[in-house]
Order: sequence, then structure tokens, then C-alpha cells
Amino acid sequence: MLDESDPYDQRLQAKIKHSLLETYLDRLVNIVGVGQACNEFVYVDAFAGPWLSKTNDYSDTSFGVALRILEKAFLTVNAIRNFKIRAIFIEYDAKSFVELQAFTNAYAGQVKVECRNDKFQNCIPYLANQSGFCFYLIDPKGWKDIVEASVLRPLLINQNAELLVNVMWNFIKLALGHSKKIPEHAENLKKVFGSIDGLENVASKEETLMLRYRKMLAAEQAGNDGRKRIWTMSFPVSDPSKTTTKYHLVFTTHSSRGLIEFAEQSSKTDKLQRQVVSTNRVNMKNQRHRTEDMFGGSSQTPKDADQIDRMKTVWLELLPAVGVKVEVNELVFARLVEANDCYPNELQSALKELVLAGVIVNPAAKKTRTVNVVNWKENEVLERMR
Repeated sequence: MLDESDPYDQRLQAKIKHSLLETYLDRLVNIVGVGQACNEFVYVDAFAGPWLSKTNDYSDTSFGVALRILEKAFLTVNAIRNFKIRAIFIEYDAKSFVELQAFTNAYAGQVKVECRNDKFQNCIPYLANQSGFCFYLIDPKGWKDIVEASVLRPLLINQNAELLVNVMWNFIKLALGHSKKIPEHAENLKKVFGSIDGLENVASKEETLMLRYRKMLAAEQAGNDGRKRIWTMSFPVSDPSKTTTKYHLVFTTHSSRGLIEFAEQSSKTDKLQRQVVSTNRVNMKNQRHRTEDMFGGSSQTPKDADQIDRMKTVWLELLPAVGVKVEVNELVFARLVEANDCYPNELQSALKELVLAGVIVNPAAKKTRTVNVVNWKENEVLERMR
């Protein structure tokens, strides 16, 4: 069991969510800050809470996690150049807003903080007009009239913005189960996914619908230019007490580099999630049986067990015949990550096996690398040998 003093006891999914937020936000704000492209970074928590916090300093909340990262980044970037960082916290619930406002009024950090007591939807025009680079965390308790692409459009089309949207799959699944009997549920689901038809014959309703949702988001600004189109990726957060997904954290960006960076940080969080879920399930089993079970844990990833084999197929489809050469640059690598909703290290591991087998060669590598088997930052060329 987790120590009772652990603020994430009984809310392990929040630990996973905050881990991903922390690792990616740290990378993002430093990249933007050092990159010289803009002079301000704006972090927005659209449903700030606080909810279920167990600490006096709110360090176990999304806004507490974000402020810790933003303050550290402020010092790092401002040692190089002048760079502003602001945070906007939105909360509609009156009781929670009182706590949030008291916190922000007392906050004395370098990051300028403001909070607004309003519905997120009402604040969208204001949020869409922020200067600098914006990162929006949209983490509601529900989903209807919140996560639809049409609602988020003013934020999605901002090329200097990224979104991380919590899509409550457990609620979606419940609504889907009643959609044939309750027309309202069906209409609400169609607004999110575009269509809920044809699910009877698919292997995974979850995978199919989340792909449809991502396409809905991307369609708000279509295009082939990697720096203008919307790139998307989904990170499933497991229910620690079950074998199912609790919610999806869906990421959007206008940068192919941004997608790869998010995928790399997601891989780290995925490793943590597998450890947390495995340990929690062993503890639950031991509680039920009142005995130790040394073999109860599993490091099995929520993704398919044959993921590496699937990634081998991806590379072979990219190089479909002997003699074919492909330059793997940033855009090509990002497309592979996005199209297969995979992690960069999975692609690299699969490519390593193909290189060792002599199927594909990277002429730029004097020997087979353990990491960066193909370095997309250097536009390296791969060739199919057999």
C-alpha cells in the first residue's frame, strides 16, 4: 500500500497526469524561452480547481505542479534573456474558486498569476487573444459542450498554442452504451467524434473513436505544412484499480517538433504508469488474499504486446522494396509517430532489430546505435537492403 501521507493515495491517475504535465511543460517552456521566437509564455489551466488536494501548498494539484515548473523555467530563461511567464487559472465552482483566489492573491513568485471565476467556454475569446506562446490544459470533470473541436476551435487555430485535453473515456463509454436509447447522448457523442456509426464490427471502439476525435481536432486547420497543420497524439491514462482506460490526454500542436517532444515525454510517463498500475494491482490482490504474491506484478504495457513487431511493419511500409531510400527528417519521423500513435523509442527499437537483421541500413551510422538508430535531426537516409 502507498504511505497514507502520500498525496496521491487513492488518486493514482492524477499522479500519472501530473507526471506527464510536469515533464512536457518543463521541456516546452524552456524550448520556447530559449528559442527567441517570442517573449512571453502563457500557461492556462481551464478547470483549475483545486480538487481533492491533500497538501497545504497545493503541490499535488495541476496548477501547483505547473507553477513549480514555470518558476524554475523563469529563472533558467531569464539568465539568458528577458522572458515573461504568465499563468491564468479558471474555475467556475464558487467554493473552489475561493480557495484558488486566496492562493493566487498570496502567491509571490516570478510568474504573474491571475484567476477568473467563470465558465471555461465564456473565457475562450479572452484566452484566444493572449500574446506569446500559449499552453492550454483543459481538464474538466465532464465532456459535453467542452471538448468538442468546434468549441475549442479559437484555441486550436492559434499557431502559437498547444492544447492538452482530458477526454473522460469512462463517461464517454457510459454515454455510448445508452446512445441507442437516449437520442441526446447520441447527438452529444456525434459532436465530439463526428460519427458513432460502424462500431459494431471494429476490434476496439475506444481506439476507433479516439482516432475520430483526433481527426476532428486536426480538421479545424487542415494542411500539409508541418508548421501550420494540427498534429495530434493521445495518451491513455489507466484506471489503477481496473484494466481499462479512465481518460485520454489528447495533445495538439502546430509543430512537428512539438509532437515528437510530447511523444518522448509520454514514453517516460508510460513507463511510470506501468509501474504504478502493476504495483497497485499487486497490492489490491494481496489485500484480497491477505498474502504476498511475488509473481503478481506485470510490466505489460497497455499497448499491444507485439508493439515492436508492429513498428517493424511501419518501417517496412516506409521502405517497401529493396533499393528504396528515404530521408528521415523531422516531418517524416513526426508523421510516423502520429499515424501510429506510438513512442519514438518504440520506432527506434524496431528499426534497430531491422538493422541488425540486415533488412535496413543507415549509411550515416558507422555501427548500429543503441539509441537514435536514425537521427531525424540530421536528416539521415535509410535504405532497404532485402
